[in-house]
Amino acid sequence: MKISNAIELDKKTRRGIARRAWSGSSIYVVPTNTDAFMILRDRTGERSPKRGWQPSADDLTANDWYVNGSQKFYKRVNSRFYTIFKTILHFCNSFSR
Repeated sequence: MKISNAIELDKKTRRGIARRAWSGSSIYVVPTNTDAFMILRDRTGERSPKRGWQPSADDLTANDWYVNGSQKFYKRVNSRFYTIFKTILHFCNSFSR
């Protein structure tokens, strides 16, 4: 599938995406709407936030994207960012009173 379809499906299933052409690399991309932009995750669960990942022209036009990864990992990442966001929002609201 195309990268855009994989990302849309990833939003619903909460898993990382990868390309079949990357077989053997054990790396999955977890797109985000946070300042991390995306998170690289390997099969052991190690994660590494990356800024400015640049997919190649081949990545953008490829039809071999698929959804993979661990739902548990994605929930843990989202939960962490939600907690940080909630704390910042509470902090900002305390100044507006």
